[in-house]
Amino acid sequence: MLFSKLAAVYKVYSRALVAGLLVLLAAACSSTENKPPEPTELESIPNSGLAPDTLWRANVGDIEKEPAGFRTAVDQGVVFAADEKGEVKALNLDKGKRLWRVDLDKPLSAGPGLADDLVLVGTHDGEVLALDRRDGSERWAIQLSGEVLAPPRGDDTVVVVRCFDGRVYGLAADSGQRLWVQQTAVPTLSLRGIGGPVIVAGRVLVGLDNGKVLAIDAASGQPVWESVVSVPVGRTELERLVDVDAEPLEIDGSVYAVSYAGDMVAFDLARGQSIWRAEVASITGITGFLDWLFVSSRDGAVIAIDRNNGDILWEQKALLYRELSRPVIHNGLVAVADLDGYVHWLSPQNGQLLGRDRPVRERVSTPPEVVDDKLLIRSDDGRLAAVVVKTR
Repeated sequence: MLFSKLAAVYKVYSRALVAGLLVLLAAACSSTENKPPEPTELESIPNSGLAPDTLWRANVGDIEKEPAGFRTAVDQGVVFAADEKGEVKALNLDKGKRLWRVDLDKPLSAGPGLADDLVLVGTHDGEVLALDRRDGSERWAIQLSGEVLAPPRGDDTVVVVRCFDGRVYGLAADSGQRLWVQQTAVPTLSLRGIGGPVIVAGRVLVGLDNGKVLAIDAASGQPVWESVVSVPVGRTELERLVDVDAEPLEIDGSVYAVSYAGDMVAFDLARGQSIWRAEVASITGITGFLDWLFVSSRDGAVIAIDRNNGDILWEQKALLYRELSRPVIHNGLVAVADLDGYVHWLSPQNGQLLGRDRPVRERVSTPPEVVDDKLLIRSDDGRLAAVVVKTR
């Protein structure tokens, strides 16, 4: 498991430390017993009456080098996507037809995010660019302090950006002018990649590399509360990784967060007080449906949790080590994508595998998106597919 812990990482300020860790990693992985587990082989699923159908496919650009910061954003029947070379595209949701395309002529590291009538992207150099939703023309750009590794997000007033150096910025949506900045603590070693900001009820929620969740007032930038998800434990820096890289989820005044270290916590949105705690480790995120929460664990189990008390209701382990995406709810079913481009549909009641399809042929690292009856799946090599599920 040592390799799997390090394979996606290295948000580190000491390059010497990174080099030393990579040497140790190579030595460790030379031993057969330390090699990462092989992905579980897929077994056939008995006929359940599900008939997945791919409505359209489109090429939206390569994100294979560092996919964690990229997303597919959808609003008002338009799909927005960006790639690492600097192209941003808008597609029609129903047909997948391209509406516009712009080449920013600079490598991108994150995006797109949405804020009112803006499409937002970020670069490795710390620049944030705001494009007009209608045609992709540039509205404004601003240089910030560090690499942008999560999609900026906002509303008609403020755009919120997280940088690699731990700073969280509030920018004026109409001009990009800096309104506020909040510095957060960054450990010496943490997972490479950060969860994007979540804006709800006038607050910005961010999961931090030090195992905490921070709530910031969106208007003033002042901290409202900071609460602990995981506490570092262990003798080595690797053992003490506690990153909350999955974006927090808010439902009915409760905030749910999960860490790499193995803690999932429910907080009260108003004060940040802990409501319950469960033992779950994940870096991909949480989805809610009715009274359930669903999460893909670090080792590839799909887990259902009672959101009222944190009790684990079921675990589906047929997809272990397949590097699952964050679960989403599609037509009342739990859907997850994996490292080979497969999508798996599960029963929310008991976790039974009900169907499978392969709309793309390569790894899916970005979270799937559900809009109406459509499931949008993007592979790292740039294929975007819209999938529906019919009943035979």
